[in-house]
This record gives sequence, C-alpha cells and structure tokens, in this order.
Amino acid sequence: MKPFLALDKTKKQDKAMLNGAEFKVQEVPMELFRKYRKISENNRQLKAKAELPNILRIAQVFFGLGSLICLFSLFTAFYDKGAVDHQNCIDKILGVFICAVIFAVSYFYGNYRKKKILESDEAKNNNVLISEVVKELEESLEVPENAATTEILAFAYKVTGENCEIITDKSGYKKADNCKFKMYEEDGSLIFCALDKKFAFPMDSIKELIKVKEELLLSYWHKTSPYNSEDYKEYKLKRENGKIIINEYLSLILIIENGEEKSAWTINFPIYEIKTVEQITNLKAK
Repeated sequence: MKPFLALDKTKKQDKAMLNGAEFKVQEVPMELFRKYRKISENNRQLKAKAELPNILRIAQVFFGLGSLICLFSLFTAFYDKGAVDHQNCIDKILGVFICAVIFAVSYFYGNYRKKKILESDEAKNNNVLISEVVKELEESLEVPENAATTEILAFAYKVTGENCEIITDKSGYKKADNCKFKMYEEDGSLIFCALDKKFAFPMDSIKELIKVKEELLLSYWHKTSPYNSEDYKEYKLKRENGKIIINEYLSLILIIENGEEKSAWTINFPIYEIKTVEQITNLKAK
C-alpha cells in the first residue's frame, strides 16, 4: 500500500516527490500563495527577533547553573563541620546572590522583550494579515466553514517486501511531519485541503480504519491545549527534547479503481485525530 503524502526513498531519485499528486483537484493562484508566504516569513522573523540573542541565552544558562553550584557548595560546607570557614561561606553566599540576580534579570528581560515584540502593533497587524490571507486561500479552494481541521502524517519510507518501513534517523527515531489539513465530505468524495491545494478521494474507495502500533516523533504540536492536558491524556503522548512522541497512529485504507487497475493507498493520522476521522468516514478504528 502506498502512503499518501509520504516520500519513497527505496531507490535514489534526483527529484523525489510526495505521493498523491494524482489526487490533486485544485490549486490556489500562485500570487495569492506567495502573498501568504511573504506574510508568514515576516511573522517568523518577528518571532525570531523576540527571542534572546544567543550570547544572552548562554549567559542565562551559565549564571543559572552557577547559582545552583554555589548553593550546593554552600550546603556542603555547612554539613561538613570540619570545612566551615566564615569568609568562605560569605563568598559562596555572595556568589549565589550575584548569579541568581544576573539569571533573574536576564530571564525577566527576555520575557519582557518577547512580550513587547509579540504584542506590538506590527505583530498584531501581521497576525490579522495572516488570518485574512488564510481566509482568502480557503475561499479560493471553496472550503466550507464547518470543515474539520485534522493532521496527516508525512514521512520518508522504504519498501521492504510488501511493507512500507518508515525510515529511522540517526537519533534512532522514526520521524513524521504532522501537516494541517481541512477535512470534509463533499459530493461522494473525501476532501483534504492544505493551504494551497485540494485533494479528493472517492468515499466508496475507503475500506477500513486501523490503528498501527508504532512510535513516531512528530515535528510540531498544533493544538491549542497542551499535549499533557486532559483532552489528550487517553493517547499517552510523551515529550522529548521539545518534540511530541505518539505510540500509535491511524491508517485509513483505500482501494482506488482506475478502469481495470486497482491501487491500495493509506492516509495516516496521529492517534489523537481518531474522533475526527471516525466521524467523517463513519468507520470505527480497529
């Protein structure tokens, strides 16, 4: 089965493309999408500007660790009666105080700087522009207002026998980009809309929805609620180095008929999209 929105790396190719281009039924005008990319880049630059410069972040970590080391050394001196030296203790207390003050100043300055930039008129205007252009993009693709927002997994894989093996990176993780789509049913088709493209699959080609036990490291966390909130507790999500790890995902299996030819496809979703996918496809995940 061929996974939609995945990259086949079984053979070396000069220009490998994501699977599923044949299901594309519409694209937005290029000028409109360029407009969105320009505004998004401005937003990215504002967010980067809001972060502390690297040298200050290094100093923050250095003095934060310094205060902890001095504090530990001070406690050690108090507990080791033979090592008590009043001047030494005063020096350690002074060290803790200086490091803690510098750390606190850099921390609060960083938060102040971030808040000031992200709540500036420029940032607010840019966010309004993004919302307006996204609305234009969705109107261009005729996305209904009640369309559900879902995430589809995109990954690189190799074909081994009859199976698709998601490629493991050097860190030992199987990684996937969880890409946002609008999902809905229309005129006998299952529709997926990215910001710039619309894909359509015949509803009668959908055969089943299964759960796949496999750990994946996701690129983003798009949801407004935290991964460890009550909303997602049942999915047993984990976090490592700022990334979310899921221990299973969903595969929607389709058999596409083109004349006498048939092809098997899967559309893959993070496990926490199960309610949305089940509702729209009228299937129960196995």
